[in-house]
Amino acid sequence: MDINLTINGQPVTVPKGTKILEAAKKANIRIPTLCEHPDLCRRAVCRICVVECDGAGKLSAACANDVWEGVNIVTNNRRILETRRTILELILANHPQNCLSCARNKNCKLQTLAAEFNIGISSFNSTTNSTSTTDSITEGYHAAMDQLPTMEGKTLVRDMGKCIKCVCCVEACQTV
Repeated sequence: MDINLTINGQPVTVPKGTKILEAAKKANIRIPTLCEHPDLCRRAVCRICVVECDGAGKLSAACANDVWEGVNIVTNNRRILETRRTILELILANHPQNCLSCARNKNCKLQTLAAEFNIGISSFNSTTNSTSTTDSITEGYHAAMDQLPTMEGKTLVRDMGKCIKCVCCVEACQTV
């Protein structure tokens, strides 16, 4: 069964069960993400992909919510852009500010999004040494935050000090 909807004024038809993010991709509409990966479960952890559906008061994560018949989705307005910018600044406030010396420099989704949103330094106070959390998925990360980067096998370097808590590594290890 197909679902008819509108994204940014553009009509789109997708199969029932399609996520908003997937429908937008089909329509060549880019919605930024950090935690989304096509081979992993959608957990809507980063919230960068928020969109507005039918002018509702709340914003919805495009990676984790299905489309429905007749929905009108907006992916880019002032409120959405300000929300995404604030989320990015909060992530950056808890992230080392050494991008230029990082091995992933110029090949980093966080750095790319920060540049896209014209964020040089987060306007929030840095909490890179904070170890308190209520998120059971990332509790183990905080114990390792101050550790030096480690080699995982022969190809993966894990630096917990640069963790953005997208839980992609946890999901990959548990399911892949």
